This record gives sequence, structure tokens and C-alpha cells, in this order.
Amino acid sequence: MADLDQGGSAFQFVNVNLGPTLGWFRGQVESMPQRRITVGGATNIGAGDSLVLVDAGANNVTLNLPDVTQWLAISQVLPLNISQIVPYVQGFERAIWIKDFGGNAATNNISIVPYGTQTIDKFNMPFKIVQARMLLRLYPIVSGATGWLSG
Repeated sequence: MADLDQGGSAFQFVNVNLGPTLGWFRGQVESMPQRRITVGGATNIGAGDSLVLVDAGANNVTLNLPDVTQWLAISQVLPLNISQIVPYVQGFERAIWIKDFGGNAATNNISIVPYGTQTIDKFNMPFKIVQARMLLRLYPIVSGATGWLSG
């Protein structure tokens, strides 16, 4: 994404009036913000990374998942101050999609590592994408915030 208006954020926002009780909030327009990984090595996935496209050529990639408790704590109604919003935006679905966009996962695996003692499908170990063009969808486990489930 490009920061076209040079405002410090590549995301687009809109002010929405939720009525007299909730008032105005500033929300992210893009329903699924994208992040493209073009180099090998470890990358931390954070708020705002809803769709992660991995296209790192002949390099192994490790993606470190965020803390699911912090991910769930991000309110759908965000503060109006842009400096408070930018670090905390995320897609409307609140899921993370990881795609082997380059088609290299069969020879150069993509490892997805859960945060701390959290899990992916009840396993506290890296999930590996080992098939070319594979897509992994991760949804936060809301009850107990113990990790992620794949879909």
C-alpha cells in the first residue's frame, strides 16, 4: 500500500455516525487490508494484517502470530485520534488469511508460529504451509482467548 496523502498511514478511514448514544467513530474502509511478504525470514503479524500474501521466492518464511488476547481487545469502535488508531486497525472479519501467493511453499515452507503458550487448533507448535498456493484462514478463539482455529 502507498501512503498517498502522506498522512502517515497507508490505510483509508471514514467517519461514521452511530447515532446519539455511540456518536462518531473513525473506521477503516478497507475490509481486508493486505500485507505482502517478499523476503525470507521471520515476520511478526500485527493488527491491520488481515490478508498476508507470501511471495518470498526461494526463501523459508516464518510468520509470528499476535497475542490473541490483544487481537480481541481491539474495539470495533475506534478512537477518533488517528495516532491512536493506526497501530490498532484490523479487517472487519477479525481473521488472518495467509496465502502462498508465490507458489513456493512446496519447496520453501511457510511456518506460522502461535504467540507464547497459545495454540493453533489446540496445538502449541508451528503450523506449516507445505503445498503450493495453499491458503490458511485463522480465526481467534474468543472463549478463553487460548489461540486460533483454522478454517
